[in-house]
Amino acid sequence: MIGIIGIAAILALSSGVNNYIDQIQYDTMSSYPITISRTTVDLNAMLAAGGMGGLGGSSGSGSSSSSGGSTSQDMTKVHADYSDIKQSEAVANSIKSNNLNDFKKYLDNPNSDIRQYLGENGVVYSYDVNFSVLATNPDGGLIDTDADADALSAGSVNGGSGSSGLAGSSGSSGLASENGAPSAAAGGMAGMTDASAGGAGNRFGASGGMGSIMSAMTGSSNNSSASNFSQLMPGQNGEPVSAVTRDSYDLLDGSWPSKATDVVLVLDDNNAIPSGTLYQLGLISADQYREAADAIADDKEAPALDWSYDELVGRTLTLVTASDRYVDNGNGTFSYRETSDSNMSALKDSGLELKVSGVVRLAKDAQNATISTAVSYTQQLTDWMIDHTDSSAVVQAQEASADTDVLTGAVFADEAGENGSGVKNTYDDNLEAFGKVSRDAPSSISIYTDSFDDKEAVADCIEAYNKDKDEDHAITYTDYVALMTSSITSIVNIITYVLIAFVAVSLVVSCVMIGIITHISVMERTKEIGILRALGASKHNVSQVFNAETIIIGLCSGLLGVGLTALLTIPANDMVANLLGSGSTLTISLPIGYARYSWP
Repeated sequence: MIGIIGIAAILALSSGVNNYIDQIQYDTMSSYPITISRTTVDLNAMLAAGGMGGLGGSSGSGSSSSSGGSTSQDMTKVHADYSDIKQSEAVANSIKSNNLNDFKKYLDNPNSDIRQYLGENGVVYSYDVNFSVLATNPDGGLIDTDADADALSAGSVNGGSGSSGLAGSSGSSGLASENGAPSAAAGGMAGMTDASAGGAGNRFGASGGMGSIMSAMTGSSNNSSASNFSQLMPGQNGEPVSAVTRDSYDLLDGSWPSKATDVVLVLDDNNAIPSGTLYQLGLISADQYREAADAIADDKEAPALDWSYDELVGRTLTLVTASDRYVDNGNGTFSYRETSDSNMSALKDSGLELKVSGVVRLAKDAQNATISTAVSYTQQLTDWMIDHTDSSAVVQAQEASADTDVLTGAVFADEAGENGSGVKNTYDDNLEAFGKVSRDAPSSISIYTDSFDDKEAVADCIEAYNKDKDEDHAITYTDYVALMTSSITSIVNIITYVLIAFVAVSLVVSCVMIGIITHISVMERTKEIGILRALGASKHNVSQVFNAETIIIGLCSGLLGVGLTALLTIPANDMVANLLGSGSTLTISLPIGYARYSWP
């Protein structure tokens, strides 16, 4: 019985842990989908080629193998180590481009095998919409929401108007090409992770930080969207906000966005917004930010600033698309309007007014932080920006004159040289600078599932999709979360098997002891056996009696062991709740389903 209790207890604990992992899997699937970017890094190939081996120093084994191919070195001489070149080559070769146009057609096909494994949130397409947002500060001045707050504390910005000279993003930070259009390198700190593409990026930061590094690793495009803004995960049947997002956040005041011009303001766990973001959103002036920075630098208490929900709900912002920054010169060319004091009013007049419809905060026990920025908008606004850009004067003029640069009036061939490929590149670069986006060409695709089994099935479908494609059309991605969590599940299973093996030894010993006890019982009950034989019982009948006793003892022991284990799970779950907190979903329970499915 003790052996049975031991095995039952191990199975109960293992079942509880596996169920807990399954629940965590379901929860994390909403925050960590399979994300396929237009350009990505094949981390598996890079690791296989040793592309990460030299980070932080050269290994001893790498030195010997890369100095010329010999396994032994003359330690009396200095040798060349070519591992850095090999690693750089491995990194360069690991950068892959994905043809998302064809893959989107595959995903949209209702007959695709992959669709049966999609979760509640399905497939979300992300687009590199190019826009900036203007806010009005307490002094009545306009400020770009990508203004560099750090420059204020460094004392490099004069005045307190908070005007747009602080802009650090939106393609307007001064990184402009010779024709006045923002350079492809422009974009400031727009490395913030989009919520619709995973939603686990930096929280509220003015700079990209690690988010920018991960954007480079995952191939996310360095677009020029406002860094404090991200798209909400859309819901099913055209709902602006997904049920997962609504369940994960407490609505403190107002309402969730219901139309394109609605945005939601997101607070952190302490009902706060970082000071840099407050300045960028126009909630505090440059003088207030500078005063707080000076106080902290002098080890003094920064002034307390508070706002009621009523002051925040209904607050307006102005969205300016990239195409709105181009003005028709009247001679067939367009000029680019920088973010400057003189252009601020004109930019605001040409923009779209947004309104804060509600204030939300991540729920206490929420598992899905799907919003990564201080302000979040709906897919309806993304659709509006795409349509608005398509119908803008500068885009229509450029599309009507595919051979002529509408910014300079020159023919593309004259600018790009005699290389025919340069014509298309320059034309495409202009459309990209204008914010032109095709719905058939997303910048990234996020595939949501409800379990890791479905996620693995999706991975198998992608692998099957790649079998029919050449290298240029195959899909490459790295699922970091699956690598981590699958390892955890494997470790739990290994520990379970080891513990079961240990207890199984005691169970085998128990079975042997039952046989020995039965043998001793037979030896000591010879008189009883003799009486049974005298009454006409055969040897088979006598054997049946002892076998029945053994079976009854074993069955009673098993039932008693399982029953006691089931009772022990009650105080065990109370102990787990006390140790892990009341919000824990880890519950120890016997895997009754296994017995049901294994019963003949």
